[in-house]
Amino acid sequence: MIHTIWMKIAYFIILIISALFSVLYLGEFSVLLLCILIIIPVFLRISLLYIKYNLIVSVKTPVTYYHRNKPQSLQLVVKNKGILPVSKAMAFITCMSIADNERIPIVINFSVPARNVTIIDLMVTAAHCGLTEVKLKDLVIYDYIRLFSRKIPKSSPTEILTLPSGEELPYKINVPCSITDEESNVYSKLREGDDPSEIYRIREYRVGDMQKRIHWKLSSRTDTIWVKEYSFPIKQRAAIIIDYFSQEGEYVDLMDTALEAAYTISMAFIKQEIPFNIYWMSSTSGKLVWNEIHSMTDLNNCFTMLLSHPPIQPYDLLSHISDMHTLYATNAIYYCTPRFNTHDIDMIHTIFSQNHIYILTSSDYSKQNIQNEKIIFIRESNISKDLEILSSMEVNRE
Repeated sequence: MIHTIWMKIAYFIILIISALFSVLYLGEFSVLLLCILIIIPVFLRISLLYIKYNLIVSVKTPVTYYHRNKPQSLQLVVKNKGILPVSKAMAFITCMSIADNERIPIVINFSVPARNVTIIDLMVTAAHCGLTEVKLKDLVIYDYIRLFSRKIPKSSPTEILTLPSGEELPYKINVPCSITDEESNVYSKLREGDDPSEIYRIREYRVGDMQKRIHWKLSSRTDTIWVKEYSFPIKQRAAIIIDYFSQEGEYVDLMDTALEAAYTISMAFIKQEIPFNIYWMSSTSGKLVWNEIHSMTDLNNCFTMLLSHPPIQPYDLLSHISDMHTLYATNAIYYCTPRFNTHDIDMIHTIFSQNHIYILTSSDYSKQNIQNEKIIFIRESNISKDLEILSSMEVNRE
């Protein structure tokens, strides 16, 4: 902007000198020079107007989602349909986190060739999970000698989704078996076993297969002998409840920590092939919803659904989870929350008295003098160490 002001001052000085020159020294050259200097601003303003209506600007996200505290790639795409290039353009972009309304300003200087598409890569690091609104606040184009400028019409805001980063744990989490029943009616989708009550898959006969596993009905309809493979029964089943609600101020960081803990545990369960469900309160339906997780794709899809909408206002979670009957059939429940309320936690233990309950909270409850190894304080910078207690939990029936 300062550079543009100096160019205007320089131009007016030259224009005054040229006017004096044409008065003091009569002749064709001096008059022609003055006319050219007068015509130049007219041409520049017309050219800017032409360029303005031939530029299409947008902000795009190359991927569906990003991960927290990791550089995220954005693209400012500028399409110039005209025959005149843009020698200088300046874009003012703001990234605003929906979680705490924190704004990150970005300023970019660039040029745009004629009849071409210019893509400028931007790197942004989101500090919070959830949605971040990317808005092109202003795009200003300048003429070739920086006398004039024009603003390009703004494009619609773009939202980027940031998921937790997670942390790969160097140990296994011990998930307890059922307290009341050691028999399982849940079977692995990744591993075969010897339980004849559930078929894992059907394959062609191989030498050495037992005759009793031959699928006679299917084999009779084809020219191939087919064999049934039975499933592997799973005695370890888990559920993760995410207490996701709107926070303000410092509590936004506590919510991020609780989400990181839930994501980290989920990664460990996937690695250990432990089936589990994730439960949370939907901000659109106002009801408790859940996703069955078997892979990282399932996990990222689940967190995409969870974080694609702003968190709801603080709510009574207990009144909703008590009606979710699938939770009662789960061996272990991991409740990830940024808040700590002794009354609510007592209620959870009462409701799920036949389940193993673990409270993972990012709220420091040390001043409340509570001694319970199943209430775990999670710190942002020490998640792996804080969760290590889950590797030494008793896995047998109580």
